[in-house]
Amino acid sequence: MNKTNQNLKTSFLSAPIKQSKITLFIAIAVAIVGFYFYTLLPKQENPDIAVPVAMITTIYPGASLTDIEQLITNPIENAVNEISGFDKVESYSFNSASIVVVSLTNDAEVEKSWQELRRVINDIDSSIPKEAYKPYIDTKLIETAGMIISFSGENYNYEQLSAYAEVFQKQLSKVDGVTRFELIGKIPQEIEIKVDIAQLQKYPISIENVADIIKAQNVTFPAGAIKTENGQINVNITSPFGIVKDIENTILYTSTENGSSVRLKDLATVKIVESKDVKYKTKQNGKNAVLLAGFFKSGKNIIPIGKDVRQRIESTKQDFPDDLIIDEISFEPESIDKSISDFMMNLLQGIAFVMIVVFIALGSRNAIIVSVAIPLSILISFIAMWVFDLKVHQISTTALIIALGLLVDNAIVVVEAVQEHLNKGKDKLQAAYLGAKETAKPILSATLTTIAAFSPLLFLPGAAGDLLGAIPKIVIISLIASYFVSMLVIPALTVLFARKSKEKKIRKNYLRMFFINFLDKALTYKKATLTISFVVLIVAFISVRFLNEEYFPPADKQTLYIDISGESFSLENTENVVEKIEHIIQQQPETKSYTSSIGKPLPRFYQLMEVNVQSLEYAQIKVDFDMDKSEKFTNKKELAAYLQNQFNEKIIGASVQTRLLSLSGSGGGAVLLDISSDNIDRNIEVAKMIRDTLRNLEGAYKIGTSISNAKYEYVADIDFNLAASLGLSQYDIQKQINLALMGSELTKYRKNGNEFPVNISGDISSISELENLGIVSSQTQQKILLKQIADIKIEKKYPVIRHTNKERNISVFCDAKEGYSATEIADIIEFEILPKLNTSGTDITFNGEREASKKDSGNIGFAALAAIFLVYIILMIEFNSFAQPFVILLTLPLAFIGSIAGLLVTGQPFSFTAILGIASLIGIVVNDAILLITFINRAKEQGMSIIEASRDSSNQRFVPIMVTTATTVMALIPLSLSGNEMFVPLAVALMFGLIVATILTLVVIPVLFTTLIKK
Repeated sequence: MNKTNQNLKTSFLSAPIKQSKITLFIAIAVAIVGFYFYTLLPKQENPDIAVPVAMITTIYPGASLTDIEQLITNPIENAVNEISGFDKVESYSFNSASIVVVSLTNDAEVEKSWQELRRVINDIDSSIPKEAYKPYIDTKLIETAGMIISFSGENYNYEQLSAYAEVFQKQLSKVDGVTRFELIGKIPQEIEIKVDIAQLQKYPISIENVADIIKAQNVTFPAGAIKTENGQINVNITSPFGIVKDIENTILYTSTENGSSVRLKDLATVKIVESKDVKYKTKQNGKNAVLLAGFFKSGKNIIPIGKDVRQRIESTKQDFPDDLIIDEISFEPESIDKSISDFMMNLLQGIAFVMIVVFIALGSRNAIIVSVAIPLSILISFIAMWVFDLKVHQISTTALIIALGLLVDNAIVVVEAVQEHLNKGKDKLQAAYLGAKETAKPILSATLTTIAAFSPLLFLPGAAGDLLGAIPKIVIISLIASYFVSMLVIPALTVLFARKSKEKKIRKNYLRMFFINFLDKALTYKKATLTISFVVLIVAFISVRFLNEEYFPPADKQTLYIDISGESFSLENTENVVEKIEHIIQQQPETKSYTSSIGKPLPRFYQLMEVNVQSLEYAQIKVDFDMDKSEKFTNKKELAAYLQNQFNEKIIGASVQTRLLSLSGSGGGAVLLDISSDNIDRNIEVAKMIRDTLRNLEGAYKIGTSISNAKYEYVADIDFNLAASLGLSQYDIQKQINLALMGSELTKYRKNGNEFPVNISGDISSISELENLGIVSSQTQQKILLKQIADIKIEKKYPVIRHTNKERNISVFCDAKEGYSATEIADIIEFEILPKLNTSGTDITFNGEREASKKDSGNIGFAALAAIFLVYIILMIEFNSFAQPFVILLTLPLAFIGSIAGLLVTGQPFSFTAILGIASLIGIVVNDAILLITFINRAKEQGMSIIEASRDSSNQRFVPIMVTTATTVMALIPLSLSGNEMFVPLAVALMFGLIVATILTLVVIPVLFTTLIKK
């Protein structure tokens, strides 16, 4: 007794116990600080998981497809391999343009890599043709817009909508926490000069002469200044182009015979029009629209910023017409608020369920003490999250839910130990100290074991590691917090609130009696027990093949998007296809709204969307729907499949792919094949062969390719020797054909502070008009018809050459229907279909979900093995034995049995998160076995035989083990019922694995122990 009192004076554990009221005050203060830090923590829907990507765009006017590939694309591809963190390069070579997309590894130092990228591109700038523009590097491709707002209306053109949007852009950019707002969809106006080529032929001038005269007429030079007695006065010369009519009246030619003048209006029309050089358009619910994409400052809690933005929108829109429609296309603060609120509700419900279990098991007084550990540990975790720059999102909140049961277990062990000493007559201080002292080492050992089990998951590589890395971090943080709360705070609370228990009449526990009888039989028939356990384990492994595999399920959002690739490089044709698709979407009762971008992707509205390049043949539609309005479909997968079938039946002349948002980022399809060789025709032939075969494969749908159909082009085969003899240079010919067909910007027309480009082009609309185009020699001033020096013929040309890692390639892709897995479809293609097809001359690689799943599952498997090794080392040190830790680790297969059974019973898929749940059990289920074998060893030390010790220990630990299991399982119930397709499999795997492992641990571990441990 004296020794205990002496320790109470000097021990580290004694200070909080002796100063219990101060300890309670500090705990409350820490809780308040923790809540404050929670309000400061950045909140987002998902972790930052997008792969860093940059796009290099180079324009080379007039260059052919192969010239672009050889002179621009290939040098850039070779150069970017040098940068650190390089992972992959993809490229698209078009007529007159090259686009190269560079992807980095997930662990790359992004800013360093982009600096190196700019350096290597700058180094090769001198080696590409001088006529090409300087390559433009865009490193913001993965930046996700925090909000997208549309401006539309029946009676508004793009210019009016843009003017309104620009007012909002200025106002919203002033909101604190916003970095910028980008205006998307603005179609500028220009002055169009359309030359009548037939009329031009009557005069000895060329379209190039016309262009040069107009350009010269609008040049403004600083005239200088005149010095006077009063100082210097500047002299300015007014521009001749004050109004459009001034342009029309420009004199182009004066006859030397009669002095008559030919003005521009005599052979051309001049008017202000929407720019013909429109590369893309945006629409909202079928109406012309412009978009504002807003971006938030990094590391900020954007929920209150979003409220400020909405208030600014409401105040600004008061000054605008009522028929101007302003819609929120996406609003990340609201999505984040809902997501965090839903997961926090699951967390609070989990806490409530855990408290119910604790109240039933411990009684109200001790339950209140134990329950303090949960919120206090979580609030301390929020402080640590702020210190380590972790964010609040659905993954981090899920980690807290997983940890809930573990947080309360430590407190239960301490309170039970203190209560035992109180019941033996110790005073509160002594009981609190002895209880904390006795449990400090076992709890530390259990905590270290769980931390060791979760630690390898910290090093998961790739996107999977970025996505789920918060789970081990926050579980470890919360466990450390729980340990200190259990050691320092809980004993102090027992001093204040615990008391000696009243003697209760012992009631029969029929469940325990049944269990003991069952254990007796298992110990009698050890071989049969172990054989049955082994057979059940084998059955569980075999049963995995009956589970529906799904790498990552769709995101928990009622949104889908549609990627459209037309067969014609024409914005007008692509727009026609989009209108047909919009009509189908509009007919669906589930549809709330839809937003279309024609010619380029929409602003990135979800983090893991595929990067697509701007192209006249490409369009993207975002569709928001409400499944509550559906009478036909039970889930969004069925709706997406139905829409896909409608598009397949009704849309001709385009590839249409319907996609649900997913954290897997497999935008190209769940099954993806890349076909590579230098021969484009052979790549296309093989791709079509595979595509046509897949159309007959049961289980495959949304089958498509990246083939851009060849189009026919007119080729002017010029006899340059003949042309030279007539005084025509290559420049004369190419420049004048280019002006007549493509046109060119000549100058700027300024009006009311606005600038309008002045563009000139010819009105050629047929091959005969092109043949009769007069080319004026810069040497002789003679006009020669194009057909005199050239044969114009038609040829088939590919509109784009695609490369992946510097090789010409074509992709074939498909998704798996409900009831089929991407792995199953990919295996059939690789091992059954491809061997029967002639694919010689090409290399075929798979890059879909199967490959990603194998890679990530392998990484988790390696992490699990590392965790098992670390746990074994800790247990070997704790038990000073090789065999006993081995027995403890045999609980892990028992957990696997439960997880697989749970997934089968509930119909959940064997997804990546389910695999993560099974791996997480390593750090949870071993704790029960540790406690059980600890008690068996103590009983043996007291003189019991190994059979008696095993039976008695299982009997003693039956209720505590059941309580700790119940707390963890009950904490996961809200998550398992949440309907979230990503996290329900994880919760089910954990719950069923833990339940079965707990039950079997109390039976199989004693049998194994008495079989393998002879003494």
